[in-house]
Amino acid sequence: MKLVVVLLVAGAGLTAAGLTLPQANQTDEEYVLPKGFIIGAGTSSYQVEGAWNESGKGVSVFDYYYHTRQPDGPNADVACDSYHKYKEDVAVAKALKMQMYRFSLSWSRILPDGDPKNVNKEGIEYYNNLISELLANEIEPFITLYHFDHPQVLEDTIGGWTNYSMIEKMEQFGRVAFDAFANRVKYWVTLNEPHMHCYVVYNVASVPPAKPSAGLGEYQCIYHELVAHSRLYHMFKNEYAAKARPGTVIGLTAETFFASPLDNKYENIAAAERYNLFELGIQFDPIIYGDYPEVVKKYVKAASLAEGRTESRLPNFTEEEKKLLKGSTDFLGINAYFGKTVHAGLDGRSRNPSPQRDMQVVLDSPLDFSGAFSTSTPQSFRSCLLWLRDRYNNMGVFITENGLATQNGEGVHDHNRAAYHSAYLREAVKAIRDDNCNVLGVTIWSLLDGFEWGSKRMMGLVYIDYTTPDRTRVLKESSAFYIQLMTDRKVPYVAWNSSSARQPIAYLAVLFAAALTVSLNH
Repeated sequence: MKLVVVLLVAGAGLTAAGLTLPQANQTDEEYVLPKGFIIGAGTSSYQVEGAWNESGKGVSVFDYYYHTRQPDGPNADVACDSYHKYKEDVAVAKALKMQMYRFSLSWSRILPDGDPKNVNKEGIEYYNNLISELLANEIEPFITLYHFDHPQVLEDTIGGWTNYSMIEKMEQFGRVAFDAFANRVKYWVTLNEPHMHCYVVYNVASVPPAKPSAGLGEYQCIYHELVAHSRLYHMFKNEYAAKARPGTVIGLTAETFFASPLDNKYENIAAAERYNLFELGIQFDPIIYGDYPEVVKKYVKAASLAEGRTESRLPNFTEEEKKLLKGSTDFLGINAYFGKTVHAGLDGRSRNPSPQRDMQVVLDSPLDFSGAFSTSTPQSFRSCLLWLRDRYNNMGVFITENGLATQNGEGVHDHNRAAYHSAYLREAVKAIRDDNCNVLGVTIWSLLDGFEWGSKRMMGLVYIDYTTPDRTRVLKESSAFYIQLMTDRKVPYVAWNSSSARQPIAYLAVLFAAALTVSLNH
């Protein structure tokens, strides 16, 4: 079986998946990537690996949910088949000139029954092989320990993230992973988006294990995940840092749908700040300062008492937990896609109780994000970077996810993906150059057209042909943008096209060898 990626110079421009690139706009000179700024792409285990029941892997919460509660719907049993095709994934990342590949570990592939005494050697071998392939191709591996999926047995026996015991289970899993990979991997995220994970599981219940408990189990989940992060951070620093590669860093990733006020009225400006504190602050304040933002504690307590409760629904950190949390990160990871507009008030669409009601903020958009991942709001992205700079003493920020969804059926024709990243990366360069923001790099979401939780949106830089048994990989039209970007280390300008996704992108062609062919034999 062969994978062939071909990029040809045709006339004045490069063609990649049918895209022709004419001359650049000279303003590209103004958007030079800073020295050391790293660009890569990411995926998560369940969304791309497949092989759900092979090589000793146990049943994850996703496997169980999609097989038992939605047996007739889509699932990721095969997905992109990255478990068998990881070398091809590395090859396309190499063809795109990516410097980094962020991927997550499948907890149930490494610890099938959740017991650290029963390590699945084939699972460890898979990730070691992937790491070796990346390093051999001069691509840095970036591991996320936990991206929403854990063994189903932990739901059955302890109830998952609403149980304090889950913290110890996460520590056990982290220790196995650090033992196996800490000496070769420089970049680590402990948990991906604690706030969003707890929201989609316990509030809207749209992601497995889907257990509605808005404003109750949801807050318990956030609390437990943050404490688990702090313990993993200190475990790594105390026991593995001396064995790790020089410059190794470990941190937490939080999502942001950064809020702007509807207008300049004081109450709406304050509402936007509350929204950002309830989303970003609830995750970053504890790991920087040791506790939740005062505004969050105040509003949740007030809402709880108004409901007739005797105490806040938001669990308090113990003094020992506060000490462990404070300063427990080397960087701030943010997953940034689009921003929101808000105003003050009680959003009648929100669940009762829920954080949305607690914060007294109304979203001027659908609550279910309908179509939002296909929109571009680069101005909100820069605003978020400035907010992080000012609130967290300009700590280094790693943009761990950033991307655009195209709809199923568009295939390789993704002009606006290049336009999206052109706009966002230019805002990042301006934030670094003009505003002194400490932005370290970005991992684009996602490398592959993975399983997007049953939706039809496709977010990959690489098209996966799901009609073929071997899941053929094809570089999309936007690939020329990333190759140009990485070749010249400048951000080309690409205009957003509202009428058609098939228009040519206008910027300088990549000038390199006449053909690049990557061939893998299996």
